[in-house]
Amino acid sequence: MADTMRVTGFPQLTATLKRLGAAGEGAAGAALYREGERIMTEAKRRTPVLTGALRGSGQVVRDGPRRVILAFGNAAVTYAIFVHENLRAQHMVGEAKFLERPVLEAVSGLDARLAAEIGKEVARAAAS
Repeated sequence: MADTMRVTGFPQLTATLKRLGAAGEGAAGAALYREGERIMTEAKRRTPVLTGALRGSGQVVRDGPRRVILAFGNAAVTYAIFVHENLRAQHMVGEAKFLERPVLEAVSGLDARLAAEIGKEVARAAAS
């Protein structure tokens, strides 16, 4: 899917990560990936199912130290965008906007969840 959502506005978090250097960047990446996995789990729960191929194509991919991509579709599942965007379709299982809605819902509290996860990562790194 071609839609992109960029979450910004965490100046304190950014300042803390800069102070922590590489450890902070790694902690942020790990926390963001786990958040992506949490969102993807919910998106898959909402994905329409006929054969299971669409649901199975959902993935979270790291794209740099502080960026993840959540996507559905692959060479065998070229129809993901059509299923996602068709608000008129009646699905026995799942719904349209199966990825967009969980992402938008995740925005609320995202900063607190990421801060908590980054704190755990930094504590683990400090204990090593």
